[in-house]
Amino acid sequence: MITHSILALTALIMAIIAYFTYINTPRQKSETEKALSEKENEVIVFKTKRQRTKIMLDKDKKKIICYLKDIKNNINDIQWTINQTQAKDILEKKNLSINSNYKVNVGTFSVGLHKNWLYSKKIFPDPKTLELKLYSLLKMIN
Repeated sequence: MITHSILALTALIMAIIAYFTYINTPRQKSETEKALSEKENEVIVFKTKRQRTKIMLDKDKKKIICYLKDIKNNINDIQWTINQTQAKDILEKKNLSINSNYKVNVGTFSVGLHKNWLYSKKIFPDPKTLELKLYSLLKMIN
């Protein structure tokens, strides 16, 4: 009888310890959360071992800049920009599209005159999240 009580008490204590360990375990951020939480005015849309594409506002919030970083060759160049007039036109015409059917791990997006840019589905498994972020950046331009 005492043995059963000790076993039951031990099991109860272990269950309590396991519960509090589970509750206090930090949750890992998803790739989407990481991309969106970097900064409000920028987002990494494409990322591989060799390349990274980042869309961001310039410091004066007058234009959107697309940077392509080639990690292997240590190159970080501006690929294109969108000024205030272009942003207004894109917003009015809703000239932004996402194609999630490009490849298994990669989709494409087009914004204004800038067509078929790659995005990582690992970062944006739901294309609507990318679309909303791009619209948000367009609306932030003063």
